[in-house]
Amino acid sequence: MRVVRLDPDAVRDLAWWRGRDPASAQRIVDLITATQHRPFDGPGQPEPLLGQLKGLWSRRIDAEHYLVYDVSADGIRVLACRYERE
Repeated sequence: MRVVRLDPDAVRDLAWWRGRDPASAQRIVDLITATQHRPFDGPGQPEPLLGQLKGLWSRRIDAEHYLVYDVSADGIRVLACRYERE
């Protein structure tokens, strides 16, 4: 299992979800757990990002929001879990 690190923006995003929509916050935690085990497939329709975000991956939280993360030999780095991909 890979180590997961949350960037400060991702920590703020998750706190925002916990205060406004605990069910979505739990979905994010579940997506992060799934990402630890299978970073390139599984729930949330994982897909590689393009353009300026090339090299990063995303998973769908809901119709509007995405979990954005990086996979490396060191583990998983979660960059954001709120808003659309840019």
